[in-house]
Amino acid sequence: MKKTLLVSAILASIYGASAFAAPAAPNQATAATGAKGAESAAVLSQAGSVANAATLAGLTSVDLTQQGGTSNTANITTSGAANVTQQGDAATNDLTINASATTANVVQTGVANTATINTTSDVALSQTASAGNNAATIATNANVDATANVDLTQTATAGNNAATITTDGAVNVSQNASGDNTATITTAGAVNVDQTAGGSNDLTVSTNGDITVAQLSTGDTSNNVANITSTGDLNIAQQGGANNTLNVNVAQ
Repeated sequence: MKKTLLVSAILASIYGASAFAAPAAPNQATAATGAKGAESAAVLSQAGSVANAATLAGLTSVDLTQQGGTSNTANITTSGAANVTQQGDAATNDLTINASATTANVVQTGVANTATINTTSDVALSQTASAGNNAATIATNANVDATANVDLTQTATAGNNAATITTDGAVNVSQNASGDNTATITTAGAVNVDQTAGGSNDLTVSTNGDITVAQLSTGDTSNNVANITSTGDLNIAQQGGANNTLNVNVAQ
């Protein structure tokens, strides 16, 4: 039996004749299902002027959109795909996903973004922060017969980017920050990293695959640092900044 859960919460601050009327309460949605053999999909849309919060557990797939407000928060546990969009010009976005079977596709746009994703399959994450930092922690434990690839894009126009990725497939990372970029990547597949910073770039990679790295620092006193452990081919370019440091260990 397939159950479909559709939750739509629309919040707007509506003021009456009095200028002192209080704003509406934040959106909060909680859904849980755990019946053995059940197939439960969740489609959740929240648009609030104050705060959006969603907790979803025990679902076979999740499609979540949170828009507006000053904060968007979501905690998702699913056995299937998780597709999430968090957007707000003045919002702080915070997301946790635990997906046991399939892909996670996430877009976060706001003042600052944080994402923690644990899954067994591919992850695509895009974070754009207008005045704060982007932080991403991605871990995949792929199935024996499949590998999990990660695509991460982080843009911080007035802050820093930080990423920690642990997987066994290909990893593509693009970081662009007015401040610093930091990335730590552990995988068995090919790695492609592009870091552009007004501050410093710091990269640590351990893989059995080929590595392509481009680090560009535009700060007069900033640094590019790359620590590489690999059994594959290397193509590394460091440009700009005050100091460039490259440490390479060709693992046997």
